[in-house]
Amino acid sequence: MAQLDPVQRVLLDLGKMRAAAFNEALKLPAPDPFKEILLEVDQILSQTEDRVKGAKVTILLPLKLAEPGIPEKWARGLREMVGLED
Repeated sequence: MAQLDPVQRVLLDLGKMRAAAFNEALKLPAPDPFKEILLEVDQILSQTEDRVKGAKVTILLPLKLAEPGIPEKWARGLREMVGLED
């Protein structure tokens, strides 16, 4: 199995935590206060996933546009590391 880059690993871990919180919330009866807390945790983790994905694109995508200012070897290595296409 190929090793995941750090961002993919974080997203995978967040997804697992989110699924666990949501599944536990489904097991609880509606008036249970822990159900609301678990659903809030699910929502927070979802927002965190979105922010991580957005940061990856916001920070690293401009490297593709700024290539003339970055040595080609570095730009290529960074694009490969984060999975951006040439």
